[in-house]
Amino acid sequence: MESEPDKFVDKLRQLQRAQPFRPFRLYLTDGTQFEVRHPEAAWLTKGGLYVGLFEDGSEDDVPESSAFCSLLHITRVEVGERASA
Repeated sequence: MESEPDKFVDKLRQLQRAQPFRPFRLYLTDGTQFEVRHPEAAWLTKGGLYVGLFEDGSEDDVPESSAFCSLLHITRVEVGERASA
């Protein structure tokens, strides 16, 4: 039987691999929010998700830095509109 964390990892994997990709936002227990605006700007692990952080308004496809979001602290995931091609 699959555990709840495993199901959540599967859900994040589905969001990351969706075709076409739709950006999504992670909400954490401390109120922090992170937007995953490109599938290659998220690195999934068994314990959480590393999210590539971009400067506001940046069109660059290489993140400035990253943040780790523990699965234990992700309270909600909101899926946005389709990314433009």
